[in-house]
Formats: sequence, C-alpha cells, structure tokens
Amino acid sequence: MPKLCDTFPLSNDVYLFSYFYDRTQPLGVPSSFLLHELRHLTHQVCSGPAAWDVFDSIKGARDELAEIGPEWCLDLNFMDALLVSGYEFNLEREVTSVKKVDGNEVGWCLGASLPLLEGDGWTCKIEEVF
Repeated sequence: MPKLCDTFPLSNDVYLFSYFYDRTQPLGVPSSFLLHELRHLTHQVCSGPAAWDVFDSIKGARDELAEIGPEWCLDLNFMDALLVSGYEFNLEREVTSVKKVDGNEVGWCLGASLPLLEGDGWTCKIEEVF
C-alpha cells in the first residue's frame, strides 16, 4: 500500500471527520489547522488543569476537560500518533476537520460499506446521490 502522504501530496486537501471533529472543535480548534497545532493542543490538554487556562474563553471546554481530561489526553495523543507516525504526515501538514461536506453529514461508514463491496447479496438501497 502506498504511503498516504504520497497518495495525498500537499496540494491535496485531507479531511478528518468523526472523532477527530468531536475532539478538536469543543476545544476551539478552527476547522483547518496544522498538525503541529494539534500536537501543541495535545500537550496543553495532557499537562493537566494548571495548563488549561487557555481554554477559559471557550464555552464548556474547561468543564469537559475537568470531567474526563485523561480521556481527552489519550484521544488527542492517538490522533497525533496516527497522523504523524502512522500515516507519516509532516507536522506542517494542513488538515481540515469537518462534520459536514456540502451540507451532508459525514461519518465513519466503513462497516456498513464492507458488505456492499463483498457482493454477497447485499444491495444499496440509495437511489439518489447528492
């Protein structure tokens, strides 16, 4: 399998969705950001309550972190590791985190797609594509 960063060179947009969106947006991350900004965010979250003053201006962020801060730290570390170590994206890579594309909500639908690809009698019930 070719490297993801070779398949999607810097001239191509990379969209992150689902849990990436759910974990970055509540902390005030703009929709487009550089991966080194994600790493910095991860460091701030994982540094604990003493470093969370930066989130005071973001409604609900500090409360979320106070409730389940260690889970946020784990999730953000996983995302950073997946994108930088796993997919070998450079820290200067810009990505976009979205919940909708062209007004349509995106989500993780691989599990639902696999039976369609196998061709074992499953059929798609969608008649119109937007």
